[in-house]
Amino acid sequence: MSANTQSERFMSMVTMLAGAMVARELTNEQKVLLGKTLPRNVIKTREQAGQKLKYVEGWYVIERLNAVFGFDGWSFEPGAPVVTAFGDKSVVHVPVALRACGVVRGDLGVAVPAGKSAEALETAYKAAVTDGLKRAARTFGTGFGNRLYDKAGSGIGISTVADEMLDEVEAIETVDDVNAWAKANAPHVLKLDKDEQDIIKGACATRRREIVSGGVTPAAPPASAPDPPPGPPQALAECLERVAAIELPGAAVAVWMKHAAALAALPANDGAAAWKALVEQTKRVGKMSNPGAWIRKAIAEEDARNQRGATWTPPEEAAAKSTEPAALAVYRQRCAAAPTTDVLVAVMLELAPTVAQHREAAWGVARGRAAALGATPEFMQSAVGAARAVSTDPAAWRTAGAFLTALAGAHDRAAVDAAMKLHGAALAGLPDALRGKMRDALTSARATADLPLAKRFELALRACRTIPAVEALGDQAVQARAAGTLTAEDLRSLAKVQDEVATALERGVAA
Repeated sequence: MSANTQSERFMSMVTMLAGAMVARELTNEQKVLLGKTLPRNVIKTREQAGQKLKYVEGWYVIERLNAVFGFDGWSFEPGAPVVTAFGDKSVVHVPVALRACGVVRGDLGVAVPAGKSAEALETAYKAAVTDGLKRAARTFGTGFGNRLYDKAGSGIGISTVADEMLDEVEAIETVDDVNAWAKANAPHVLKLDKDEQDIIKGACATRRREIVSGGVTPAAPPASAPDPPPGPPQALAECLERVAAIELPGAAVAVWMKHAAALAALPANDGAAAWKALVEQTKRVGKMSNPGAWIRKAIAEEDARNQRGATWTPPEEAAAKSTEPAALAVYRQRCAAAPTTDVLVAVMLELAPTVAQHREAAWGVARGRAAALGATPEFMQSAVGAARAVSTDPAAWRTAGAFLTALAGAHDRAAVDAAMKLHGAALAGLPDALRGKMRDALTSARATADLPLAKRFELALRACRTIPAVEALGDQAVQARAAGTLTAEDLRSLAKVQDEVATALERGVAA
């Protein structure tokens, strides 16, 4: 069968598949990404027939497909290869179909074997598949190299490094910070192409004018430690609310087991207050003379049945005022407020010097909060070790923790962008490796913020590693339904996921 005949049959199949699929409308962000120019630093050149040809490598095209359509939003399928002989040489043709957003794009990949061995033919086949994928992806627009052959270079933009610098400059909010950024990054700017240097310098000048003319309010520097929140901590308040709703003694055990991990990360007084309220409520509804002993025994039996360690922490005798050092008390408070394990790691490294004399106690506090967030001690040890390898500067981790906390509280794209705008100037001063980690966190937050709320809940549930974490997310989903941000069908679907994950955790297997 000739290459032309094979190609025609394959393209006919592509057309048929495309007609059977339902095209999905591109999001605004996807349209922007598809229309972006190609970064100059990813463009390669090669000699062919006495000419220099521009091209992009296969890995870059795959990365762009993942970035635009999502890891599970596209696929491709190579057809049967056809080898055509030309004198003492041969050419491998492979048709490729690329599916994305409910449409199919196809093209033909070509490669010339570097010999007649089976290995040479296999290598040429792989090269032809990659070539076909790149040619099919090119039909999606400039961002995939559709204008590479434009001699005017209209499809080629600035490098990825220069693009990131522009984002950073745009986020700066004071003239002094613009000047500081320009001074700190001057060596890096000089490594760019001359036109890119001019673009960055122009962006700095423009940002200064915008700040002066617009009266931008300077961003407040991150505090070394947040002020104590008014009233009881959130974990204690939530526990006391559930305790007050107890109507039968048996419910006391479930309430305590649900909140014990979160309470363990709080000061001893808070845990004792929760335990005292639980005992008093159980005594009232159950008419018991010694409810504390009964609750302890019931919890111990439940732990043994599920092969867990003890889940009750402070006995009623712990109502005495805590005498722990002030530095450890601040450490406990900051850990308890950490909304994610990433923030918890940042807090641990930021405050490590202040609790150096209380390492065991500090680790116990962090471990309790990690358990409430669904992380094991082994995971935390690995995460802290990896973070310490990136930076050991407490000030750098204070900046990183403030930014990660802001991202954790951002539930839509506008809030994510606002977090970047608020902290961008401070992030510019981080070590390169840590700044790269923050860029990764920003990219992930933007991708997550674009997902529907129900999908975000589902992903968070499947990432849980403890029963309390699962139940806490379930409560948040119920609150979201009450607020009208989730539909009744969303809540029913999430309830099934919650049961699935909780059952898997109880059996000790991954969900």
